[in-house]
Amino acid sequence: MKLLFLLQFIFPYFLSTTENADQERNKIKPNLENRTDTLLEKLNSADDSYVMVAAHRGDWTNAPENSLLAIKDAIEAGVDIVEIDVRITKDKALVLMHDRTIDRTTTGKGKLSK
Repeated sequence: MKLLFLLQFIFPYFLSTTENADQERNKIKPNLENRTDTLLEKLNSADDSYVMVAAHRGDWTNAPENSLLAIKDAIEAGVDIVEIDVRITKDKALVLMHDRTIDRTTTGKGKLSK
């Protein structure tokens, strides 16, 4: 379900923020739709010979984890599923962050929820 959300909402949004967005969307979207259908078939199949590759936090080795660039890079690398961490801040904003605290990924300290 997270993959479908990513492919249908987040990735097209990212493409709309780039130059030549229409050209890029026309080149990539059909491939993503076919890929989504293929992955859903494999997921729902009784045949368990296919091993899905998941990228937790996207391609965090080449971009900041949970960033749009990390998600885009993971998809372009051919992973099947990008798993992201959605958390909520004290002011009820949704953010993508793996940790419960901001200590590791920012210069701040403390719980993200505070």
